[in-house]
Amino acid sequence: MAQAYGANSAVTVSGNIDRVAVSTLTTGSWVIAFTVTSSNGVSYSVETNYSFSSSFNAVTACQSAANVFSLAVRDLIARTVAHPQYRALVGR
Repeated sequence: MAQAYGANSAVTVSGNIDRVAVSTLTTGSWVIAFTVTSSNGVSYSVETNYSFSSSFNAVTACQSAANVFSLAVRDLIARTVAHPQYRALVGR
């Protein structure tokens, strides 16, 4: 969606984060669910379940979760723009 802004565009895209969950037990994971909606009526949901190495040490486990959060968000964005309805969403 980067560099796709047009001040005079007839299409507006918005999103809602439906769920965010993190687990740091054994194998860590971020689960993020997202619904994206367009003013042209197209809407779809995507979800990422991003796994990462964790630890039994609480401080280390929480730091690992914090370190990979941006990677989980990047994965969610990639899934959003790779979705088969993305072109219809943005009106292309």
